[in-house]
Amino acid sequence: MNQTANRTPIEELERQLKNVLPGSAEDRALRQKIRDLKKSSGDTLSAIPPPPPDKQPAASLHQTYLSHLLKTSSRLELSGIDRKAAGQNPETCLNLATIYTALLTRNTDMAFGQDRGTERQLSALDLANRHKYLVLLGEPGSGKSTFVKFLAMCLAGELLENSRDYLKCLTAPLPDDEGNDREANQRWDFGGLLPVFITLRDFAAEGLPPVGQPATASHFWTFLCARLEESRLHGYAGTLEEMLHRYGGLLLLDGLDEVPDAARRRPQIRELIEDIVRSFPRCRILVTSRTYAYQEQNWRLPGFQDTVLAPFTQGQIRLCTPGAAAACRNNGPNSMPKPRTCCSIGGNVRKSFGTNRGRSSTLNPA
Repeated sequence: MNQTANRTPIEELERQLKNVLPGSAEDRALRQKIRDLKKSSGDTLSAIPPPPPDKQPAASLHQTYLSHLLKTSSRLELSGIDRKAAGQNPETCLNLATIYTALLTRNTDMAFGQDRGTERQLSALDLANRHKYLVLLGEPGSGKSTFVKFLAMCLAGELLENSRDYLKCLTAPLPDDEGNDREANQRWDFGGLLPVFITLRDFAAEGLPPVGQPATASHFWTFLCARLEESRLHGYAGTLEEMLHRYGGLLLLDGLDEVPDAARRRPQIRELIEDIVRSFPRCRILVTSRTYAYQEQNWRLPGFQDTVLAPFTQGQIRLCTPGAAAACRNNGPNSMPKPRTCCSIGGNVRKSFGTNRGRSSTLNPA
């Protein structure tokens, strides 16, 4: 007999509660559902099972990790966009959420809805949703790093706050040629997937073994543990590893082509990523690289799909330029924007203010 069929809704929720990390957004959501059900049934006396004592510190560290990732991934240094606007303070930052717009790729698909039967360009998020292992390619300044930081920010925010605002922002519709919303949202089927962001340039400088020695997922994990310690999260490594193995996550590996001494390090980086795939089979992996570098056969990653970012459309430019200029003038508001106000800017954005001409390379940071 099916045991699930014999459980009450509250018993089923309490069963699910035992399988999630205490203190996580999923934990809080389940507890709220249980409270609501008990209240509606008139049961206000029975207590919800508390988290096991040995799990409470892990829950606190999990919240701290998500808060740290949300803060660091949402910061965009203004000095990298417009040194004059940054003034005397090189650390002046904008909130990435206020100045981001979705990026298109050169991949196309048959459209649905009003445009049924016509081809449409797919966004970077569409491709990340479709492919478990993806390499996102683009020219310098095309928005590769901006996209993975924005993805990390939205997923961390969703997990931390249990709020749909971050996923709404992540999946906001692409603009048409006039800068207005298209009919359909972008697609993301994985909810608040746990993100891990690594800059490969930093890892290669600090985490790789000497040239000629094999690089494994153990080197990757040792480097990640060191970074967690630097952020006062040294006790979180075990919990993070358990969650990635048990629930999966999204590993964001930024800058494949920026590895120092690339000619001698390529074999190590390739075997490292191959071993990460084997070691974390539940995780999705997104790697970024400049297009020209990835065309070399000895850089290509087996089992990974690749896609190339497309230049900005007129609609993206119309949407982006006023928002970017306002963000620079206001020095970046801290509040979460409405989904449609997101806009992505970058290295030479000041050249685009007040004009509808431009390409992605002038609007987005690499």
